Parts: sequence; structure tokens; C-alpha cells
Amino acid sequence: MTLRELLLNAAPRLESAGIDSATLDARLLLQQVLACDHEYLIRHANSLVTAAQQEQFEQLLQRRIAREPLSHIMGKRGFWKDEFIVTPDVLDPRPDSETLIESLIKYRPNTQTPYQIADFGTGSGCLILSALREFVHARGLAIDRSAAALAVAKQNAQNLQLSSRVDFLLNHWGNALQTPFDMIMSNPPYIVEDEIPSLAPEVRCFEPFGALSGGADGLYAYRELFPHIKRLLKPDGIAVIEIGAEQREAVCDIACKSGLNVVEVVPDLSGLPRVVVITQ
Repeated sequence: MTLRELLLNAAPRLESAGIDSATLDARLLLQQVLACDHEYLIRHANSLVTAAQQEQFEQLLQRRIAREPLSHIMGKRGFWKDEFIVTPDVLDPRPDSETLIESLIKYRPNTQTPYQIADFGTGSGCLILSALREFVHARGLAIDRSAAALAVAKQNAQNLQLSSRVDFLLNHWGNALQTPFDMIMSNPPYIVEDEIPSLAPEVRCFEPFGALSGGADGLYAYRELFPHIKRLLKPDGIAVIEIGAEQREAVCDIACKSGLNVVEVVPDLSGLPRVVVITQ
């Protein structure tokens, strides 16, 4: 079987499993097997695959048909300017979360300032590490209550050669922290718990429940987090917090009741409310 035939056979099977990006996913899985890029597949479309390669591709294909996330199968996900290791212990980085990085740069355009940045619920570390890539003299603190998630974040820091500029803390939100920060960022769990069973299989079956569930109303994390932001954000500091598409008013209300000032609610790539920008 040629590369072209393998892909033409795989895409309909993925599509039948309910995967919208069937053609793209098939191509990326084959690139994973062959350790090649898209250009190679185009130039060698009529090349034959070995039996071993076909078997390996079939194994990956079956995992995707079972709706295992592509990032878990490939072990990585692109975010901002880098690729990050992704495992079932962390939330899969999503393009909409890049709005947090964009917001930081918008409100603090001097990327040479040696800011102190905290990331609450760091997961893979994609937010704090992407921020450190932009703010080249900043130092970061990555906080998570999951030791397994912190291990993934540490590995990502090593891969990006940022280990010397970031510390890792096993902690719940800002408990025990006293030192204030110039910037605080977070993508907290905000999905209404009863809605999780209706999410796509890639999410509900493979991503950590604790990184998804925001409690009965989806707002539990904000009630927990905002008092810590009030206490730990410097007077001239800024916080960027991700929210769900329908949570704008509720989250802004919690922020105001916590004594914080909402500067802006920034939309994501789809135009939906995504990031609350907060100051003292």
C-alpha cells in the first residue's frame, strides 16, 4: 500500500468515528509513524509503506478512532510558539488560551522588564512558559495541586531551556504564599460539573476531571482564586484569567466582590468572552 492509499483508507474510518478533522488527523498520525513532515508525504505519496509501518499506523489509528486525543497519541501539542509535552495528567493546551499571553503583552508591552509571574493551576506549564518566552527577564512560579501535572510542566521547562527561570510549587491556589507578583495568570476549571458527561469523548474520557470541573455552577475556582489574587497582586500588577463563554457577568461580579477591578474582557479567536483582565 502506498502512502496515498493508506491516508485515503484511514480518513473515512476516522470520519465514521465522529472526528471532524479526519483527513488532518490521519496525516499527522502517519507523519508520527514516519517521523516526517507534510512535504515528505506529498513528495513520496506513491512510495510503499512497510508492513511494520502499516501496523504501527493502524495501532495509532485505532487509538484515535476510540477518540483518544491526538495530543495524547503524539505526546505533544503546539501552543503559542512552542510544542509542549501532553499527558492524561494535564489539560490539553487550546488555541483560545493563547489569548492570555496576548493580553499580557497588550497591557505590559515592555517585554524587557524583570516581572515576577505566577501561574495558578499550571498543568502542562504552557501559559507560564510561553509568558517567560515573551518576557525575557521575568521569573515564574508554576503552581498546581497535582504532582503529576507539575512533573509534566517541569519536563516542558527543561525542553524549552527555561528551568533556570521558573520554580514549581505543589500547592492549592495561593495558600501559604506571601510574596506579591507583577503578573498572575490562570486557566482554572470552569465547566459546570453536570455538563461534563455531554462533552466530547476526547475531553470527558481523557482529560483530568479536576482540571475541568468548576463545581455545581462552574464558578467554584473563581471564588477560591480571586481572594488570593487580591492578596498577592502588586498594586500596579495585572492578572489575566480565562473564563467560560457564558461566564462573563458572573466572573466579573466575583472579581468586584473580591475588591478587584475588571479592566477588560478579551474575546478569543471565535469572538467569545475568554479572558478577564484584572487589576487592584
